[in-house]
Amino acid sequence: TAKELVKLGYSVYFATFTQMIDEFTRGWGNNTDRDRFEDKVIKADVFILDDVGKEFRAKSNLSEATFDHVLRQRALDNRSTFMTTNLNKEELNEGYGSAIFSLLKERMILQEITGIDYRENARTRVMSEIKEQKIRKIY
Repeated sequence: TAKELVKLGYSVYFATFTQMIDEFTRGWGNNTDRDRFEDKVIKADVFILDDVGKEFRAKSNLSEATFDHVLRQRALDNRSTFMTTNLNKEELNEGYGSAIFSLLKERMILQEITGIDYRENARTRVMSEIKEQKIRKIY
């Protein structure tokens, strides 16, 4: 997990695809925000990018350009990037084009994970706690 990597001394940054785009565009008019993006997204030892492909509904050239910039720069610097997505390889290729997909294929180790949607179990637990008037501690 990310916490274990931090314990080992790696710098780790986690963002959803949408957060990455927001942070990138914030840096256009502000050097501090641009430097923060570079430090966190580009220069982190490990970058975890969540929900790749979820933005397809609002797909834009900006999404593709930012994704390409981040992946290409991190690859050139030999930095690790972990991605989560609900898309398969064909959908990634369709959604981002052959140039980005080619870069991904060169660098990726695909780990397919299947299972049940944990949100349904979480909802059941929360509803049960509400009915039983249980309060969980926050740590």
